Amino acid sequence: MRNRFVFIDESGVIGGVSQPLFVLGALKIADTAALTHGLTRVRSRVCGRHGTAAPRFEFRFSAITERTAGAHSEAVALLCAEPEWELRVVVFDKVKLEPDLTGTYGSEWDAQVGLTVDLVREIARPGERLCVLRDAVSRPSTTHVFFEKELERLGRDPAFAAEIFGAVTMESHASLLIQLVDVVVGAVRHAEARRRGYPQRTGTPKAAVADEVLALLTRHGSDQGGEGVRAVCSYMTIPFRPVARSASGSTAARRRTWGTAAAGAAAAG
Repeated sequence: MRNRFVFIDESGVIGGVSQPLFVLGALKIADTAALTHGLTRVRSRVCGRHGTAAPRFEFRFSAITERTAGAHSEAVALLCAEPEWELRVVVFDKVKLEPDLTGTYGSEWDAQVGLTVDLVREIARPGERLCVLRDAVSRPSTTHVFFEKELERLGRDPAFAAEIFGAVTMESHASLLIQLVDVVVGAVRHAEARRRGYPQRTGTPKAAVADEVLALLTRHGSDQGGEGVRAVCSYMTIPFRPVARSASGSTAARRRTWGTAAAGAAAAG
């Protein structure tokens, strides 16, 4: 069995349509040491340059400024230079063709947990042992559903090809790799919102970083997600893997549609 770490974060909100897109991303990586070291050096350089106390700085797409834009792009470039990683990003359009996520799962919280479990199921491979670390989300006091317990239950599912040896939620400031996923999902959400015609400011540091991040992932990943973006189905996944490590065959052929509502939409198309 091969040990892998999976880091998960999101951009946007599940409920309502004031923010049309909700994006969830998972980064799977075997060796975190070199990437963490590189991110720490970039963070230290930014803090030294701008006089910010190191523990207070986070890689966060929503906090990108003209002064820190380069550091955020560099963080994603460090990921792309790693020899073995997989990144899967899921984009949900709550306005156009999108199934009702809260109706499908029962509540906004159940949707948060259910989508996370589905994403881990999607990124897992046979023969892997996964430790899943997810950015903490405020949990309603009335629910008895936990990310950790549901992921542990997934690990015990005989139909699940991998194993889960740990599941943890934590604040993003405690994990540079969760922060890295934040940058990626924020960039994807920004770029997809522009592409789909939703209002987004152009010519800003965030817009520039979004373009750079998507270019990096497209250049270094074997799958750009273009076919998924144009698909009839309600939402799509964008899997990115380093070209040198990609399995043979078309990822588009391997991509599966999530949920019966999306499957119905695809069939109707």
